[in-house]
Amino acid sequence: MKNYIILFVVLFISSGLYAQNDVIKGKVTNSDGNPVSGVNIQVDGTLSGTTSDNSGRFYLEYKASNTTVVIFTHLGYEKTEIGIDGKPSEELNIVLQSAPVNMGEVTVSGIKYARFLKDEAIPVEVLDKDQFARSSPKTIADLADYAPGVTIGKDGVWGTELNIRGLAKQNLVLLIDGNRVETSTAITAGMSLISPEQVERVEIIKGGTSSLYGTGAMGGVVNIITKDGYYSDNFNYNMSLTSGYNSVNQGINNYIYGNFGDQNWYVNFGVSTASASDAETPAGILPNSSFRDNSGMLKIGFRPVNNHEFKISLQQFRASDVGIPGGEPFPTSAKATYLKADREMYSAEYKINDLLPAMKQISAKYFYQKITRDVELVPNPNARVNPNADHTMHGAVLNTFWEIAEKNIVTAGIDAWQREYEGIRTRSIIPTNTQIFEKPVPDSKYRSAGLFVQNDISLLNDRLNLRLGARYDYIDVTNDSVNNPLYMIVNGIRNDNPPTNAPGSFAEATAINRAWSGNLSLLYKLTNSFDLTFNAGRSFRSPNLEERYQFLQLLGNTYLGNPDLEPETGNYFDLGFRLWNKSASFKFNAFYNKVDNLVIDELNNTLGLYIKQNVGKAVFYGYDFTGEFALPANFTLYGNLSYVRGEDLKAGTNLPSIPPLSSVISLRSPYIGGALSFDFSAKMVSTQKNSASGEHKTGGYAIYNLYLSSAPIDLGYVQFKLYAGVENIFDRLYIQHLSTYRGIDVYEPGRNIFVKSVMNL
Repeated sequence: MKNYIILFVVLFISSGLYAQNDVIKGKVTNSDGNPVSGVNIQVDGTLSGTTSDNSGRFYLEYKASNTTVVIFTHLGYEKTEIGIDGKPSEELNIVLQSAPVNMGEVTVSGIKYARFLKDEAIPVEVLDKDQFARSSPKTIADLADYAPGVTIGKDGVWGTELNIRGLAKQNLVLLIDGNRVETSTAITAGMSLISPEQVERVEIIKGGTSSLYGTGAMGGVVNIITKDGYYSDNFNYNMSLTSGYNSVNQGINNYIYGNFGDQNWYVNFGVSTASASDAETPAGILPNSSFRDNSGMLKIGFRPVNNHEFKISLQQFRASDVGIPGGEPFPTSAKATYLKADREMYSAEYKINDLLPAMKQISAKYFYQKITRDVELVPNPNARVNPNADHTMHGAVLNTFWEIAEKNIVTAGIDAWQREYEGIRTRSIIPTNTQIFEKPVPDSKYRSAGLFVQNDISLLNDRLNLRLGARYDYIDVTNDSVNNPLYMIVNGIRNDNPPTNAPGSFAEATAINRAWSGNLSLLYKLTNSFDLTFNAGRSFRSPNLEERYQFLQLLGNTYLGNPDLEPETGNYFDLGFRLWNKSASFKFNAFYNKVDNLVIDELNNTLGLYIKQNVGKAVFYGYDFTGEFALPANFTLYGNLSYVRGEDLKAGTNLPSIPPLSSVISLRSPYIGGALSFDFSAKMVSTQKNSASGEHKTGGYAIYNLYLSSAPIDLGYVQFKLYAGVENIFDRLYIQHLSTYRGIDVYEPGRNIFVKSVMNL
């Protein structure tokens, strides 16, 4: 064993001290001579890559070969490739040509390493920072709502979530920079705990087609990638200031970004603030929809030796006085508010490239996250309910990437994480001066550990790409005993032995789940521009803490968790075909997702309460389509169409929270006269005719938006870019099917006029 350790240490040190890397550097501009930031720069066939900074500059160390090719890609531009012969002695000047149609040459990393979208069989939607800049999203989910197969759900303007092909919340995995976000899945606010201004891009994997992420990925994966730092050939800095205003809620947003660094280190930071009053709808003010939040992010990168990199990331988010319109099952006059909704995340990662000839990369990461929520529910003037809880996570991931043979990449690793819940609920009865203290969920822990491996191989002269993946997970859930209520205070006198509510009591227990998942993906290129895709996957979800242990009493109804729940399992199939062409491109996917052991609230007539149960089988099926067409003068016509159906096979009924048929049509222009571009879009949603029993039915609607962007305005050391637009131009009165505001149908915000400026130093 001692000899093995010595050998590993020698390999570890020699991989950095004796590996001599070559360097390329330069600047990326467009055909108008303006710098292009955020360009993905990748050495073909390797894991070496970087992105251009705000001034378009880049610096990249790589391992040279006789056939080194460097690829430059950015959404809205044609892919550019250059061959590197020897060591470039001069800076490279890369000019990107605009591409009205998406050719699938955008880099995605949802499979844990960089890959072009057109070479990826699984259905993925990518939202980049330019799309966020051109629009005015209040949260990340607002922009994703326009992607095919993806629909937004809301508890107010601030509290948002995503529904992917009929599945949401606990059936999706949410990642921030690859770090898993776990919190109460009964609350619609997970995607609101990060500022849109801090986002580099969002990758949305649709369907249960990946076994890399473990429990919960039955409906898909949302990976939010925040802005990162840059290395530079010499000491360099970039700074920017973004300011925006929204008329619909008097919203004000500010964001400051900065990066400092040289060849071996960088420090990157971002600070944002946002505030808004109650939103206006065509029917009047949407009460209790105001919010305030602020966030900060710090990233540090350091290269101790060649091929080694150490990265630290710190993120904090603070929200207060966040209104949640409605209050089901309380009366319409009820008021619900997040008094506080905070998130903090810290992570450290060490990465080594080319440690062994076959091992292209190994990385180890640890992350910590804590989400705190303090909520106030006011059902009527005589009562207050104040739940508050801490959701704490620790996690670690070890990833390795192996090139077993040419064009055969194996991804293998292990991940482990623990979510810990600690909370209490206070119910105050004002006329009798009584406070009742109880635990809606007992103090509990959810531990998950998994092994995964995935093999990507190209066959038939690169015409067929095959992927096979498998994963094994061990999940351990423990809870402390609890007898509700814990204690009562009446007129200032504490009673530590109140009458126990038997249904709300849980004995100390441990539950263990073992599960496996797998996936198969095929991409067959019939021609250079036309391909077919097929995906199949087996997914699973081990019930969360709230489903196992919840204790809620609302308007006479009691909702109880079930510690004996079995994991949900899913079998997923997806068939697609795609065309990639400079004049037109389109993607079509049809899917079928069958879920067994579906967890629902079932009424127990004997006990007179609702208990979580595994009761049946459900199917989700449908399709989504995207098309882009190049028009004369570099105009672009874009459209998408999405349909999903959800059925409970046991009961023969419709499933709830299924989005209706929807489509988007958009006309985009280039910079007219080199000064101004526009994007005019229409979103059309049909009436949901397949509503579930007791679900609020919503009618169809169409809303129209106009977005304007200026070309960069160069003032020497300062460069400006201006954005403006009108959302819901005709002030349409409408209700989103998945946004019933905690059970009460409330109209969405009306016409919004926004302006935004971005200043780069």
